[in-house]
This record gives sequence, structure tokens and C-alpha cells, in this order.
Amino acid sequence: MIALGHAGLAALEGRRELAIERYGSAVEQFAELPMPLEPAQTLVAFGTYLRRNGQPHAARGPLAEAVAICEAARAERLARIVRAELAASGGRRRRRDQDGSALTAQEQRVAAPASEGLANGEIPARLHLSPKTVGFHLQRVYEKLGIHSRRELIRRADEFTSTPT
Repeated sequence: MIALGHAGLAALEGRRELAIERYGSAVEQFAELPMPLEPAQTLVAFGTYLRRNGQPHAARGPLAEAVAICEAARAERLARIVRAELAASGGRRRRRDQDGSALTAQEQRVAAPASEGLANGEIPARLHLSPKTVGFHLQRVYEKLGIHSRRELIRRADEFTSTPT
């Protein structure tokens, strides 16, 4: 836990190289434990950090490993969260000829809990995102879908709740 805390502190201080090194160390230390979900959660923290700091390709490895651990442990709730994070880090880049009105993986990820009735204040905690990020993505979802209310979003939930495989 201390190694993971040190990684988080380095990340907060903006010390990228040190944060990556410490996350790697935490992953190694947690891998030695007989509790399978602890290493998975550490891998998720590491992958999320990498994705949010401009390294989505590097984030895919730890996140894919976390998905495998969660599935083997039958931890479906955590596996769903990790799959969404993996999709956000590894989704295909949109080509210029593709429809710009289609929701991105991250927009789908934010719209899904909003369509379930979660308040804007509850969504950041569930998805491990900042409130500003959630607000930004919801604004984009509303624009792309041409809607103006949460009620309309709930009615159109089937357009973005399908999980990519």
C-alpha cells in the first residue's frame, strides 16, 4: 500500500518518470500477494494514470492484465469498470471520413451512468474522473445526440449503453 501511495504522490507532484517507476514497483509488490484483486486494482491505477497522462498505448497492457485477473476471479463489477477504462485507452482513433457525431468510448462511458439516473456529482466517483471531465463529456453527448435534458438522455440510453467487445 505504501508503494502505491508513493506512486500516487509522485503523480500528484507531476513527476511522471518517478510515478511510472513507483507504479511499476507497486504492481510487482502486489503481484506477490495471494489476494488477486489487489494486484488488479493496482494495475488499474497504473493504467488509468498512463492513459490520463498521454500514454494510452502503454496503458493497455496493465489494463488488459487487470481485466484477465478480474475475469479469473469472477469479479464482474470490477471487470466492467476495467473494460471501460481499457476501451477509453485503446479505442480506435476516428478517421476524418468517419461520422463526427458518433459518441467516443469515453463519452459512452460517461453517458451510461447518467442515463441510469446518477447525478453529475456521483458519476465522477464511479468512473474515477474529475467533475469537470464528466461535465465536458456530458455536454458533448448532449450536443452530438441533439438533446437538452437528462430525461431525453435516459430515453435514448440504448444508443450508448452497449459495451464494446
